[in-house]
Amino acid sequence: LPQAATQWADGVEGAPASLFLTGHIGVGKTHTAWHTARRWLDPQYRGGRPGSPTVPTWRSTQLFDALRPEGDDPRAVTKAAQTCG
Repeated sequence: LPQAATQWADGVEGAPASLFLTGHIGVGKTHTAWHTARRWLDPQYRGGRPGSPTVPTWRSTQLFDALRPEGDDPRAVTKAAQTCG
């Protein structure tokens, strides 16, 4: 994983507050996203802790369409992304 992704997942001091993956088709963004999420979630759900996480995903085109002025309410989309709702 890229250093910024591991630092974010591990909550290292000075790590980025958010993680936004960009790049051309086929460079490994999806792979990086899933492995980073797994790294972040693993300590929280290890050891028989009950429950399981919900990890919503969006295709970037769906997200960008929803955020357009004529799209859905951008505040609702942002809140859904922040609260997994």
